[in-house]
Amino acid sequence: MRDKMKKVLYESIIDILEKFLQSVKQHQKYIQSASIFIPQCNSQLIKLSQFIKEIYKRYYEIEADLLEYECTYNTFHSQQFQNKTTSLECIVTNHCNEEIITKRYQFDLPDVPMEFQTSIGCSSKKDCLLVTPNDLIKHQIKKQTNEYFEPQLNFVKIISTSRYIVGDQANHTVKIIEFDSSQNPEIIRSCGNLTDNHIACDIAICHDKYYSADKGSNTISYYDSSLKRILDFGGFGSESGKFNEPTSIEIKKNRLFVCDSLNHRIQQFDLQGRYEKSITENTLYPSCVRMNYKDQLLIVDEWKSRVVIIDAKTGKEVDVLGNKREEDKFLRPTHLACFNDEVYVSDTGNGRIVQFKNNQYYGQLKLKDIGIDGNPLGIDAFEGEIAFTVVGNNQVFFIKIKTTHQIGKYSVFSRLYSVSSAKGNILFIHGYTEHSGINLMTGKYFNEQGFNVYFIDLPGHGRSSGDRGYIPLFEDYEMVVKEFSKLIQKSDVFVSEQLPLYLIGFSIGGLIVSRIASDKKASQLYKAIISINPPYWINVWYVYIFYYFALLFAFFFPSFTVHYINESLFNNKEVASKFFKDPYLLKSNNLHVCLEMVRAGLEDVNKSEHIPFLLIQSSCDSIVNPKGALIKSYHFHNSKSLFVLVPKQNHMLFEEDFSSVHSTMNKWILSL
Repeated sequence: MRDKMKKVLYESIIDILEKFLQSVKQHQKYIQSASIFIPQCNSQLIKLSQFIKEIYKRYYEIEADLLEYECTYNTFHSQQFQNKTTSLECIVTNHCNEEIITKRYQFDLPDVPMEFQTSIGCSSKKDCLLVTPNDLIKHQIKKQTNEYFEPQLNFVKIISTSRYIVGDQANHTVKIIEFDSSQNPEIIRSCGNLTDNHIACDIAICHDKYYSADKGSNTISYYDSSLKRILDFGGFGSESGKFNEPTSIEIKKNRLFVCDSLNHRIQQFDLQGRYEKSITENTLYPSCVRMNYKDQLLIVDEWKSRVVIIDAKTGKEVDVLGNKREEDKFLRPTHLACFNDEVYVSDTGNGRIVQFKNNQYYGQLKLKDIGIDGNPLGIDAFEGEIAFTVVGNNQVFFIKIKTTHQIGKYSVFSRLYSVSSAKGNILFIHGYTEHSGINLMTGKYFNEQGFNVYFIDLPGHGRSSGDRGYIPLFEDYEMVVKEFSKLIQKSDVFVSEQLPLYLIGFSIGGLIVSRIASDKKASQLYKAIISINPPYWINVWYVYIFYYFALLFAFFFPSFTVHYINESLFNNKEVASKFFKDPYLLKSNNLHVCLEMVRAGLEDVNKSEHIPFLLIQSSCDSIVNPKGALIKSYHFHNSKSLFVLVPKQNHMLFEEDFSSVHSTMNKWILSL
């Protein structure tokens, strides 16, 4: 029907132009009287231009109405599929028609196309989303043998750095994708089929379980970790707990928030699907809901071309995105993603992704500028990356979010896990060969305790720049940590709160933070420092013989590497297996850097701390001699410093028993 309407409109324009040309021919006899004819011609051209603008406005009005009728038709069709009674359909039809009549004139009509405007809007000069095609990673999701259609992906949700989940609306399926050994996408689980009326529009994850918003069945579906459907709740209706085309779902603080689109509301449930309340803050067609770090709900109101920010507790409107400036106006936005204080909106009608920072327009990415022919649809942001799908496409596109900071000669990658009303900031430093993603359970734990948690990749590790696993001097690590700590104190988000900063390091990260604690100026940056399993070296004669012999060997063989990370360092072999499959993990250790670690450990083991210092050491550590930590504790002089020996634990503490270490750290921090 839409194509037919377009054809009628275009034929009308052609007919008008032909009539105009006939009018010009009829006036040829008046060419000699140019002084009369030219003003008339100009007047006709102006009227024609105005008329064409009016046609475009009417065209977009019809587009809006067609989409509205299409959604209503699909809803009624779905009701018939579910064998609803005739009387119920009649009541619902009347109800929906009344809603359409009362709401249809509240549309914010899209602007007239740029070629019919006298001025062109400019984009932000600080547009940090501008990327090149080389920055783009594409994953094509292929049709499975049991499927009839090429996939059409309507949403994407990133689970981890190596796994994500997509919805395939063409085949009525949900697919979990994981990278194989060659970093190619591989479908490891799938559920749904064409005979199933479940059409997932969005998915939320909680404790390895999945909740999906299914507009086909008007339900919320609950799946276990293997994508086996456990239960559904909801069903068609306008009463509380029922849905009329649920299109999006969000889980935060053990609460479910559902976009009940054609009932023009957001419904809140507990994790068991029990209805709690509704939010109806003047939204016409809420198509996506997310919660930001301030515990505010961001709702995409697709038919009003805006994003509404609502206080989750009061249900009152706080702000609106998409109506402040010319460049941030939307045309049919569909989805959004939150990442710290940033928001990324799929501005589907304009074929771009728009970025906001602290609720202010910050930049945009037009898909055509990076070689993508299409309009963005589903979008998600996770640990430094944006993932999005394109309308009618079977590909998932990944773009790295610019979360790097230039510190000296290094480009340092960072992550932030923030909370509202934080009581402090924590900066965590990982071990050698590792990266910031290894210890995310620490971030999750301290988030639950009310702390903002920062992670960085050390130079030469993870996504930071530098030769892999190499550093000229150990002091470079210390410099990067100190400078990044200063950036935290200058952060736009937290500077007004003057939050205390705590520094935590594991393994080599533990040695880095220990050396910083020995600095007399440490208290200017940090309130306290925690070191876990730092590699101290004992000052005995054979250590020095080993050190100088290895130093001479490294001089003649600078690229020589050693391998000391193996499964013997873990208590849990399953955790070890996952650890070694990590694509960002370094598989070998540079001898020069190892010698720098020995030097740094020898220098620091006998130094006193100048700030409250918690030293945690595993008693069965097969890499670090626990005696070094004991000798270090002999030099404590701060009354709040503490040495804790963890019994029966190996070097890698981030396993199931790490919860006791988390608790120890939190109790010590709160005691200061």
